[in-house]
Amino acid sequence: MTIRQKRLGEERGARLERGLRRVIVDECVGRDSELVAAFGRRLAGHPATFLYLAESHPGMPDVEILDKLMDRDAVLLTTDRVLHNRAIREGFRSITLAASIGLTDRPLADVRVPRSTAPA
Repeated sequence: MTIRQKRLGEERGARLERGLRRVIVDECVGRDSELVAAFGRRLAGHPATFLYLAESHPGMPDVEILDKLMDRDAVLLTTDRVLHNRAIREGFRSITLAASIGLTDRPLADVRVPRSTAPA
């Protein structure tokens, strides 16, 4: 890792911490996953509550996750590439693991997001 890459990672981590109170962990992400571990290292002790959807809201549709659980104080951890891009498109923070770059909060260029459906 170059010095520039390390600085960029630190800047992104600081940007993520601003206002972050909740981490919504998508049902497809386990407690012991690399995504949760890598994000935890990036938080570096910043206090945040983790909400694991597999335990608290199993089967919740993506549109309801965004409509009912996400807000400006939350970040979504997901390996669902479409949900990741949809969350970002709707103005929320989302983190996923991209094979070529690791943790990213950027939209994934190769993923098409279908039009949203109305929440239930």
